[in-house]
Amino acid sequence: MIKLTAIIVTFAAALAPAAAADVMAVTTLERGRILTNADIDIYPAANEDPYTVRDAYIGKQLKRTVYAGSEITHMHLQEPILVQRNAMVTMTYQFGTLTIVTAGRALGAGSTGELVDVMNLESRKTVRALVTGPDRVTVP
Repeated sequence: MIKLTAIIVTFAAALAPAAAADVMAVTTLERGRILTNADIDIYPAANEDPYTVRDAYIGKQLKRTVYAGSEITHMHLQEPILVQRNAMVTMTYQFGTLTIVTAGRALGAGSTGELVDVMNLESRKTVRALVTGPDRVTVP
């Protein structure tokens, strides 16, 4: 019976999550803010490199407001929104060596690599386009 208990305790300890770094907000950070070095303090776990942790947070956008001294987790973060809803965007169509560039209006918001609906202002037709940069989309 004692051996079985020791095995269960050892197995449970192996399943416990490893300690993670604490990332704290230096000041109150508003929703939508892109994180910079000055916005966060990092208290790394014993086995973590603080520069790796910092790189995972810098350049990400906050989904909601985080107050000074509060912990910032990956649940608070998203890739930056590069195309805002109703924004004017540059649409690029590419067919072989032919490239057509025109103006459009984004009907939704999106980050790099996401698909958004865009209305072509010339034809008034709506197409799905891939976000490639700030206010830039490519029609696949």
